Amino acid sequence: MSGGEVVIRRVEGLVSDLRATSVPIGVAELTDAMAAITHVDLSRRNEVRLALVSTLVKRASDYSVFDILFDVWFPAGVARPSGVPLRDRLVQALANDDDTQLVQLAREAAAEGPARYQRAVRELGASTLASDALRNSRATGMAGTPARLTAAVDRFLRALRKEILARQHAEAANCDAAALVRPENVEIAAASAVELDELRSAVRPLARRLAAKLHSARRDRRGTLDMRRTIRRSLSAGGVPYDPVWRRRRPQRPDLWLICDVSGSVAEFARFTVGLVSAVHDVVSSLHAFVFVDDIVELTDTLADRSHDIDAFALVGAAAVGLAGRRSDWGRALRAFEERHANCIGRRSTIIILGDGRSHGADPGADVIERLCHKARRVTLLVPELHEQWGTTDSALPAYADAGAVLREVRNLLQLSEAIGELATG
Repeated sequence: MSGGEVVIRRVEGLVSDLRATSVPIGVAELTDAMAAITHVDLSRRNEVRLALVSTLVKRASDYSVFDILFDVWFPAGVARPSGVPLRDRLVQALANDDDTQLVQLAREAAAEGPARYQRAVRELGASTLASDALRNSRATGMAGTPARLTAAVDRFLRALRKEILARQHAEAANCDAAALVRPENVEIAAASAVELDELRSAVRPLARRLAAKLHSARRDRRGTLDMRRTIRRSLSAGGVPYDPVWRRRRPQRPDLWLICDVSGSVAEFARFTVGLVSAVHDVVSSLHAFVFVDDIVELTDTLADRSHDIDAFALVGAAAVGLAGRRSDWGRALRAFEERHANCIGRRSTIIILGDGRSHGADPGADVIERLCHKARRVTLLVPELHEQWGTTDSALPAYADAGAVLREVRNLLQLSEAIGELATG
């Protein structure tokens, strides 16, 4: 296959993924793009990009999606300098506010590091990059500010995510690049500040779709065939059962109990979870919501007030103010929940606990989970961590699984929505 044919195939793939992410591209735009690339040097990646972005993208809001997918279909080459460790060069580039170098380092990190974005961020020590760059900036006499350096770190992380997407696409022919760039597929715990804003914007439409799906599933659910009434009705048609009669199934709306850990990185998951669960309030008979770190705080009364739209982020943030600065203690929080509410748990109750199960060496309260499993219909733990990390260091997840809880990995909005949907109707 010639070089021109390869470029055409990549342009077609780019256009297909852009359309899949709701970027409006018609036949005219595609024709213009194909014509434009015949007038540029195909060996110059930036010229190809300018030709495509000027013909395919018409809305300012679509530029970020185009940038990600262009890097997927037209990955840049990677230079691998030796000597100074990558992280040290990254800190220096952040201190210098050198965007060109940041993009190059993102390519290098994606090529040499782990294939998963979250793990790459962890290995680079992203949480301390801004502080290290500020220290470097002051040591060299440069006028770096925390706000500017934080913004530079965010730009680097966005570039790193795009490069890892490109690497995943190159290694897996069946990779759905369009799905990977949708906000609901971004890993919440590893999301940058800009990505978290995009995720918050995606919560409301996703919650509406979840609520509509649950209402539809409950409306379409039928009971078993009523043979006696079917035969009686068929007599008017000579005994042919044209119109079967179904027994009406009495709705069994679950009693939902939501308990969210709001310590550390899982606090973002708590906000998104409360936002999604509040959308299914009509599908459950009652909804009880709690947040905890080392003690438990109830949100039920606020969720029950439907006179206004609930801002889940502000609600969880306000409830967790009194818990700020504490270390998570699952055992103490679970025992407090059992002491105050165990007498309200019954066979219709579904308990959802969100968190990583880390109690910093304290008693994890696995015996409480076991007793709740005996009382409730189901106890499910939604874990925003990779399955490979379960049971490492101070994680008590294996003990909770042995106690009877069902563990499910959820790392993005889509997985979270699917899990809540199943639990709300199951």
